[in-house]
Amino acid sequence: KTHKQMAIDVAYYIEKHREKALTLTGRKTPYPIYYTIQDFGMISNGYSSIIDNKIGISTPAPGSSLTEYFDYNWLETVSIHELFHNYHVHNVSGINSILKEMIGNFNPHFSLPSTIIEGLATYQESQLNPYQGRLNTGFFDALMLTKAKEQKLLSFTQASNVQNHFPTSQHYLYGSTFMRYLADTYSEESLTQFLTNYGSKFGLNPLLSFPAFGIDATQNSYKKTFNKLYKDFTLNLNEKATNWSLPSNPVIKGTYLSTPLITNNTIYLLKKNLSLYLIC
Repeated sequence: KTHKQMAIDVAYYIEKHREKALTLTGRKTPYPIYYTIQDFGMISNGYSSIIDNKIGISTPAPGSSLTEYFDYNWLETVSIHELFHNYHVHNVSGINSILKEMIGNFNPHFSLPSTIIEGLATYQESQLNPYQGRLNTGFFDALMLTKAKEQKLLSFTQASNVQNHFPTSQHYLYGSTFMRYLADTYSEESLTQFLTNYGSKFGLNPLLSFPAFGIDATQNSYKKTFNKLYKDFTLNLNEKATNWSLPSNPVIKGTYLSTPLITNNTIYLLKKNLSLYLIC
């Protein structure tokens, strides 16, 4: 009852953007998905449970570090991000459409590297509004161009691993900028075609250890392996970073002010020391 309006807003966003998520994932028809509003404590986040088609969205948390680089409308962004995940793994065909119902919705999409799984969902969230989504804030571009300038870009395999240093959720960072590169260089439809072709492949596909039997086993519109595509992506970043430089007085020095928070008709800004600030 306390978060009734939040639930209504989520339902509105889902109906508003359902077709966009269906189109990009290649899923032909919608199906029942259950959304729940849950209290995650001091963390604002969401999740998509594929087995029971349930999506959980957290209640608002004051100044959660997870939401501070989401501009404009976090609730709309996370709702569609999680919807994309669900539609994505249900785009299967052939024998996989039978197997996924028999053995707990198990299908080849589960073995895709996290750079692609999260990269696609983050790319989708950034197509809702030109001023919304992590690809539109400038933060991801600044990080990638700085890494390219300093010759510190990770390999495709490294980008899919969890790191214990900034930025910890690097598969979102590398994955979404990589997916945007593919969409801009080839077409957005090429992403959909890859997912559709991959969903028709039988059985468990190895991750990146044996790409010829996994991620590169199906024909794609790129006519290149994903390792080659990723190298093209990093070369493109290196070229863009030639004239890139950070400002001489970056705002990361000193303290950080959060995005405005409102409660009881009062606007608050949370101030914190960046030496204690962690993005995850």
